Amino acid sequence: MSAAPKYSPFLRSAHRVHVLGRIASVFGRVLGSRLTLILALELLWLAASAAVLVKWSHLLTEEPPDWVLTSGQLGTVVLIYAIAFYLLDLYDLDLVAARRALVLNLAQAIGLVCVTIGLLERCIDVPALPLKLVLLHAGLTATFVITARSTVDWLLRNRVPSLALGFVGREAAYAQLESNKKLLGQLGFTLNRVGESLGPARRQLKAGTHKFHRIIVDDVCLGQASAPRLLQAFERDGVKVEKLSSFRERAFGKIEPCNQAADELLLINQTSLPMLDRALRRARDVIAGGVGLVAALPLMLIIAIAIKCDSAGPVFFLQDRVGKNGRRFKMIKFRSMHQAGQHAGGHEWTTARRDPRITRVGALMRGYHLDELPQLFNVLKGDMSIVGPRPFHPLHNAKLEKIACFSLRNLVLPGITGWAQVRCDYSDSVENAEEVLARDLYYVKHSGLVFDLMIIFETLRTCIWRRGAR
Repeated sequence: MSAAPKYSPFLRSAHRVHVLGRIASVFGRVLGSRLTLILALELLWLAASAAVLVKWSHLLTEEPPDWVLTSGQLGTVVLIYAIAFYLLDLYDLDLVAARRALVLNLAQAIGLVCVTIGLLERCIDVPALPLKLVLLHAGLTATFVITARSTVDWLLRNRVPSLALGFVGREAAYAQLESNKKLLGQLGFTLNRVGESLGPARRQLKAGTHKFHRIIVDDVCLGQASAPRLLQAFERDGVKVEKLSSFRERAFGKIEPCNQAADELLLINQTSLPMLDRALRRARDVIAGGVGLVAALPLMLIIAIAIKCDSAGPVFFLQDRVGKNGRRFKMIKFRSMHQAGQHAGGHEWTTARRDPRITRVGALMRGYHLDELPQLFNVLKGDMSIVGPRPFHPLHNAKLEKIACFSLRNLVLPGITGWAQVRCDYSDSVENAEEVLARDLYYVKHSGLVFDLMIIFETLRTCIWRRGAR
């Protein structure tokens, strides 16, 4: 048997660059320029101010310097602030765009930080900081956040010019892109329509009528006979040209179903790298599923007892779902409906808001998505992954297969949560199927460890604040 080939230093370096590039691209796609700047400023402040807080605390208590203790205190303070800001939606710029909403959410986050640090001090004597200094630091942090965000807004609005995008293509395609004008503004773009073909856009640029940093071209225009020549002319002028489908994927985190998307996804899933990714994903799912099941076992036992006390019927509810490559499997959930109503009306796999068939315990479980916990068994069995497209009921699947590229979402294992669930309403999979499919296709193409972790964090926040529950 021949020895396994060794990677050269060049290949190892190239792999590290590739991994770093994937991480940077994920953050760039999800966050946007304004949020990235805010996040960087606030993390710098938290790290620097927490270091001063810890140092000052040691001076007041006359403790000898201990780098291990100091690092632990510093990391604890920064982590508590970051989690509190995230949970209170301070990095959701749509929710805290108004000053009043920012101040209200910030006050709640600061309160959560102080309470958390106080409880840790009392229970485990960590991070061992004087209460007065913690409160002073919290007040200074709140002042910095409001000042920094106001400054960033002013700079981006008045001093930093937006990147001008010129659009070439159909009116309908432009209107669809224009509907995301608010998001484009957060990403630092302004959008203007130049014309329906590349020729008029080229003439306007030559005449100096418009100046664009980038031209977004409708994919239909690239099929014109003059397209190659005009694209070369744009390149000579130093104007970057990007396909509409590529721009939408990068800016909005979704892939519109089309034949080209199908070809790309099929090609990606036939290479050797995804095979390694799938092996690593399976190992991660087994570890995460096992740990999660052990951690959730006491809560699951309480839920099981509550279900039996609340209504007659079994604790678990098994339902047919369509998994990877169209294979059917039994998905396990806690029973949240009265047993007599589960097969009423011919639509037993769907529920409406305030559905009378849902039990009292079931309504509480659904509010926090606790009825999904038994799906960890499906993860260990190999039917599902922690993150992936949500599996559909066979009847829904048969209906939605008429949508172009719908079957491509089954190239990967279905998940307990997914990119579509944290970007669309959690229960919106059928009502808004095309939007959900665009998100699922994006996940199939860009799935990875960093992306999965971001989706898991978003899911935890969704469950805590009971968003998207039905």
